[in-house]
Order: sequence, then C-alpha cells, then structure tokens
Amino acid sequence: MGIKAASAVYSQARERMDELHRTITSDQNSRADADHSGSNLLVSRFAYECETVAVQQASLLKYHMSVSAFPLATLRDTLTSAISRWPSSGPLWSIYVQVENRYHSAGRARCFFHSVTRDNDSVVPRLFAIVAEQQRKQLVDAAQRSCDKSAALSVLPENGLSNRIRGLFESAVGSEMGVHCPLLWRMYIHYLVR
Repeated sequence: MGIKAASAVYSQARERMDELHRTITSDQNSRADADHSGSNLLVSRFAYECETVAVQQASLLKYHMSVSAFPLATLRDTLTSAISRWPSSGPLWSIYVQVENRYHSAGRARCFFHSVTRDNDSVVPRLFAIVAEQQRKQLVDAAQRSCDKSAALSVLPENGLSNRIRGLFESAVGSEMGVHCPLLWRMYIHYLVR
C-alpha cells in the first residue's frame, strides 16, 4: 500500500528487466551466425519497454510530489539512475528538467548534465542542457524586469548565463552527432539572432 510500495515494485521490475536486457544483448552478441534483424528488433523493443517502465515510475513519483509531501531525493535518485541507464530518453530528461527548474537546483543539474554528456555521444542530453539553461535565463531575466530597483529579487541574478548557453551550443555542435543535427543548428542560429 502507498507510494513507497509502488516505487519498490517499479524498482524491482526495472532491475529484472535490465538483467533480462543485458542477457538478451549478450546472447545476441555471442551469436554471430544467426539472423540479426529479428534479434535486433527484439533487443530494441525490450529496451523501449525498459525505458517506458522508468518513465512511468518517474511520472508517478513526480505526480505524488505534486499532490502530497514526498521526499525530493527519492525522485532525483530515480531520475538520475534511469537517465544514466537511458541517456537518450526525451521523456526522462523532460521530467528531470521540470523538477530541477522547479526547485532551482542549477548547480546540481549542471553537474549531472556534464557527467552524462561526458560519457555519451547522444545529442539528446546536450539539447536538454541547453533548454534548461535557456529556461533559467528566461526566469532570471523576467525577475529582473518585473522588480523595481529597490525591491529584493525573487531569483538571484547570474552573470554569464549567455556565455554558458553559447558554450553549451559550441560543445554540442562540436560533438560527432551534434554536427549532423538540424534541430541543434536551428536552435543555435535562433539563439544567436535573438
């Protein structure tokens, strides 16, 4: 009964599915003479299902946090472990960015983005890192515009956000997959024009 039990069930399911996914992947790699098209389809389908279970668990925990008191650390741990396993998952990154922006944890998010992008060539984490910084810049800019000069700001101003965003773009387009991503280039050009 309760959210802890539901989260435990999801965690057990994810662990078992991850073990099975590793077994299937290692079996596929050991069979060199078999037809790989069918086994590749099975592996990719199973990977998708594992990712879906992780997204469902994170969504459940996020929803539960919005309707009652629940430790943020549990949701963060779930998200970081799931993203570490599935770093190209857009839905997981979306939930992560929403949570970190809501609780203004820029430093923690930056460290996590850096650790994931350092070990991964995918453009997805880089895109979400850029979007998170752009949202933070919009929040800071809006707070600075809305307050009069004598009132206290609701958000601490950060110098260098524009340079940080530009650096993230440069790093992303410098990656092997980023150089061939039209969305990334369009976002970069739009940012520079703005």
